[in-house]
Amino acid sequence: MDDVVLAVIGLLATIAVPVAIHRATHPKRRVSYFLGVRPLHPVPQQPGPATPRTSAPPGWPMQVTLQMWSSGRADVSSKNFDGDRPIVFQFGSPILEAHDADDEPTYLGVFEREGENRVFFRPAPIGGRRVFSTELVVAEPVSFRVRHPLIDVEMVESRVPFQGARTTGGIRHLATNGMFWGVLQLVLSFVAMILWFPIMDVNTSWGSALSIMYAVLFISGLVTIVISAIVRLARWLGARAKQRRQGTMSASST
Repeated sequence: MDDVVLAVIGLLATIAVPVAIHRATHPKRRVSYFLGVRPLHPVPQQPGPATPRTSAPPGWPMQVTLQMWSSGRADVSSKNFDGDRPIVFQFGSPILEAHDADDEPTYLGVFEREGENRVFFRPAPIGGRRVFSTELVVAEPVSFRVRHPLIDVEMVESRVPFQGARTTGGIRHLATNGMFWGVLQLVLSFVAMILWFPIMDVNTSWGSALSIMYAVLFISGLVTIVISAIVRLARWLGARAKQRRQGTMSASST
């Protein structure tokens, strides 16, 4: 009976530890942004038998789509903006054209143009599955940096736009998550252990099979979780370092 209790405790711990790791590596408040770039007009081919041009020449107008949204567990409020300073996206090339901001008040959240190569976002609530976006035309090459004053909020770049980011959630996200598969294997291993106790005295063959299953699943699940935790920790430390650098740049510019 004591062995069964220990197996159940191990099963609960197996579930609790990865949950704690997930919460630690996925901040309560986080802002994601996406920058999509494509030529505004078709790029002409080079004359002669040379290989067709695959990239736009310098100065070519590029259509830039900028999106920003809350991707954390909690919304970001205006109070998270240190000193009421805005989030600034500064481009390395001039902005040739920018769509006017919506008629909504700025306190609801809009991108505004500033100077030759910057757009900024004044302090406003970010959350509620709402995406803030703007369309720009920027001269090639398109490079940029982000400066933000957010306090205790991680700001990261997403490789997919807002709608694409939403479709990667749920089961599809779990299917590509090493931590999920590691936990699943550990859970199954402890289930095999719990079943082993009543079966081992009744059917030796089944008892041996369950013991082997427990050992394989436990080792495999543990290795998977450790590797996933190391990868997540490395990404989190990298994001924190990037956030500190951005905060330093923002402080020095003001």
